[in-house]
Order: sequence, then structure tokens, then C-alpha cells
Amino acid sequence: MQQLWGKILAGELKAPGSYSLRVLDFLRNLSQDEAQAIERLSRFVVEEVIWREDKSGLENEGLDFSQLLELQDLGVLSGVEALGLQRTWKSTDATKFLQILRSHGKVLVVRHDDPKKDLKLQIYLLTATGRQMLRLGAFQPHVDYLNKLGAYIQGQGFSVTLADFVQVSETSIRCSNERAIEAQPTVQADGAASGEPAA
Repeated sequence: MQQLWGKILAGELKAPGSYSLRVLDFLRNLSQDEAQAIERLSRFVVEEVIWREDKSGLENEGLDFSQLLELQDLGVLSGVEALGLQRTWKSTDATKFLQILRSHGKVLVVRHDDPKKDLKLQIYLLTATGRQMLRLGAFQPHVDYLNKLGAYIQGQGFSVTLADFVQVSETSIRCSNERAIEAQPTVQADGAASGEPAA
């Protein structure tokens, strides 16, 4: 908690208003168990969302439905008790589909020949408080989870690679060690595996 406060105060000194008063108050009342739950959740964040269909993977990290509900009640997550939120990504390239999904130093590079194709995922969404909390930590990527997500996206007809990346500027990154995602059984909404391709 002292380290978190130090980061917040440093951020406030460098750029006043970096963290909302709500987040400062949130941290003041945060318990150790709650901080550890947020840390576990953070490893699963990809572009400020969490892919919700790998339920067994979340549960293996102590993030079962009741824990996710607690995180939602805490104010860092939304969409847990609902039928589900969906996020759609469009191509960043006019000539082909290209989308970059970042997660703690790793990136999924999603490609398709059709630039009009959409990538759709069922997700939990980080709140504004959750997004600010994420900026406070240096989290390790969950590579197994990213491989599963990449395989699931491939089931939608995309080609997907996993790579390391560094942020070069606010709008550009540099990738290295790019490798293809290995085919895996499709992950269903209940966390079960199936040999059938995704719809």
C-alpha cells in the first residue's frame, strides 16, 4: 500500500489530476485481500477488458463468479451479473483486417484478408477506477490465457500471432519474437473444451 501511495503521489506531482479523488479514497479503504484480488484480475486484462469465456482459467486463479461479483461491487469491474457485454474491434488498416490486443508486454496480432471483418468478444469491462488501478502496477502477462484467447479468435477465421512489444510512442508499438498461436480446442462459455470450431 505504501508503494501504491508513492506511485500515486509521484503521478500527482508530475501531472496534477492524474488520479481522481475517487481512486485516492478507494485506495485508502482497500483491504489486503481486495488488493490481491485486483492483482490476480489484472493479469487477465487485454485492452481494458477481460475475455469472459475462459471461465475455468479465471477460476484456476481464484476468480470464480462470486469473486468477480465482489470486484464488481468494489467498483473495478462491470458486466459480471448481466448476460454479458460484447466488444467489437474493427480493423486499423483500410486494405486488410489488422488489430493489436495488448496485455502487459505481450500482444496478440490479429489479421484477416477482409478489412470489413469484425472481431467480437464477450467481455467483462474495467471501470474508470479499474483502469486507473491498472496504471499503478507492473503485472506479468498470463501467457496461457493469451494463447487460449488467440486460439478462440482463430476459431472466428482470423490468423493470430503472439509477440512481445514495447510502447514506442503514444500511438505506436514495436513487436518482437512474434510466433503463431497453436491450435487449441475451442473454449465454450462454460469453460468446457470442444473440438468443434467456433461459430
